[in-house]
Amino acid sequence: MNELMKKEDTSVSTEVKSLSVGTEASDLMQDYLVPRLLLQQGLSEAVSNGEAFVGDVIRSTTGEAVFTCVQANKTDTRDIPRVSRENPIRIIPLGIRMVWTKMELINEKWEYRGNEPRNAQTAGLAQEYEENGTQWRRYATIDVFALLERDIDAELADESSDGMPDLSKMLLPVYLSFRSTSLKAGKEISTYFSNILNYRAKGKNIFPFSFSLPVWVEKTENDKGVFGVWKASQATKPVSTSHFEKAQVWFENITKGFVKVDEVVEAEHTAPSQDGPKF
Repeated sequence: MNELMKKEDTSVSTEVKSLSVGTEASDLMQDYLVPRLLLQQGLSEAVSNGEAFVGDVIRSTTGEAVFTCVQANKTDTRDIPRVSRENPIRIIPLGIRMVWTKMELINEKWEYRGNEPRNAQTAGLAQEYEENGTQWRRYATIDVFALLERDIDAELADESSDGMPDLSKMLLPVYLSFRSTSLKAGKEISTYFSNILNYRAKGKNIFPFSFSLPVWVEKTENDKGVFGVWKASQATKPVSTSHFEKAQVWFENITKGFVKVDEVVEAEHTAPSQDGPKF
């Protein structure tokens, strides 16, 4: 009897039916918070505070600098990927949205006021208009759900290691917004989605996450200053089986509506004038 009691005291059940009171696991799945990848500009808070450089791309939920187009120098010795056309970050696309980004002019600054659908019915909406006595603008925007290949690799490496998992390596999609001077990069990705649909219509069993695409950031300058611009190309590469399987899970989560995009207000909410730097 004592041996039995000792065994019972030291064994731990691994069967967990619920981690919270009154909430099922399926309910928790509906609120995955997807971080935005925010391209830092001169007006970005992190840049103003000396915590980031123009051309950094940060993860909105953690503030982590994911990559940058700033080349290493005496004042920037950070150990982060330095991207360029020749050395891009590769993403695996999962989904795409076409929206209008709305801005309102308040005290000579354009402030972010959310999005509205951009489709055949709304394509002809005025890009500059007046509402409630103030000036407004609509910016054509292409938003993309994606996985970073390097994030998949980090989770796979963590899963194969011994010991407790590193929760910071848990895989989550990211959300990228392309508009204004970055809109061309978004069009490269929307064209890719169109090509996938065309091939599927011809009977090809491929998905948006069957391939990866390169994205990077470049800095450009005009008389208004220096600003960062998203870049992308359709130089596709087939993904590995392990990457495909990870991407398929998140593709299904997104199509089922099991994600919420971080509601952080992007740096563009104080965008400069129409003829100045645009993000």
